[in-house]
Amino acid sequence: MVRVHSGLPFKYARNCPRAGSPRADLQRFSRSQSASRSMASKKRVGSLNRSSKEFPSCRDQIEKQGLVPHILCDAKDMYWDGLSTTDNTGRIAGPLSSSFRAEMMKMIQDGRFGEGAKLALIDLASYWRVRDALVTWPSQERIEQESLTALKIKISTI
Repeated sequence: MVRVHSGLPFKYARNCPRAGSPRADLQRFSRSQSASRSMASKKRVGSLNRSSKEFPSCRDQIEKQGLVPHILCDAKDMYWDGLSTTDNTGRIAGPLSSSFRAEMMKMIQDGRFGEGAKLALIDLASYWRVRDALVTWPSQERIEQESLTALKIKISTI
């Protein structure tokens, strides 16, 4: 007999994040973006379908806080997880809620963060590989060897 914890069999309950936690949001987003897809099927931010919904309050908050997408680069390409941002002090913030994410994508597609941001791949595995090497456990040797950097982005006023 399997014990039940929080409505789930016990062996699964400890691996499931609480609803609304950053880990739950990341897992839900990664499932929706199919992070296991091959490199050929990864999408560039600029080529994604544009949301028809408007979120003016989210746009106001993004501009007020100076939030920009946290895009990381290696020698091959630029990557974004679709969730992480940096604020005007350079601190990494996130994850974005679905409405903020939709508005951030629209702002990227409109060119508010420069043309480079449109070319970033939505690729969770590559983003987190670079983020771990660059931010979480920085190694100067690995940073130089793999040419790891964070894309410098400023929000433009239109």
